[in-house]
Amino acid sequence: MDLKEKLALSSALVAVLVVGSAFLFRGEDTVILRLQNWSTETSFQVARKEPESLSIPSKGNLGAFYKCMSRYFDGSERNSGLPVTGRPGYFSLVLDENTEMKIGFVSTQAGSFTIYTRDSSGKITGASLRYAISCDHRLLNTPESDMHCVDKVIGNEIRPVCTYQPKQL
Repeated sequence: MDLKEKLALSSALVAVLVVGSAFLFRGEDTVILRLQNWSTETSFQVARKEPESLSIPSKGNLGAFYKCMSRYFDGSERNSGLPVTGRPGYFSLVLDENTEMKIGFVSTQAGSFTIYTRDSSGKITGASLRYAISCDHRLLNTPESDMHCVDKVIGNEIRPVCTYQPKQL
């Protein structure tokens, strides 16, 4: 192998290592730390939803949904193994003057979320990674007693899947 071939091979190897390490070693996600400041009592207001006909409260508190989403896992692992029925969509919740959370769902089951931070003019200044969840969006504005979680195999791991099941009086 001549010098030119060795140089090309070395350059290709360095490029593969740089790109590969970007996938293997992600930096710390500081935006997700905002989740630690929230609770079941944290207020929200819906900023956007698709489809528009989605039946979620326009404002309220996170309720049992917060407890469920606190069990998030890496969104790159998302492969629910759950049947996909219903129309997919998303909704965005404004949690304070500079924090918004976009939540993707199918039917009533929220499957992922990303948290965005904004400056005073509304410009996005930061975003969390995409995290996976299995939370019924009907858990918004509901007490924890209405949340029912079961462990299911999701991808290669056992994860909680939480649904809305109101207590019978």
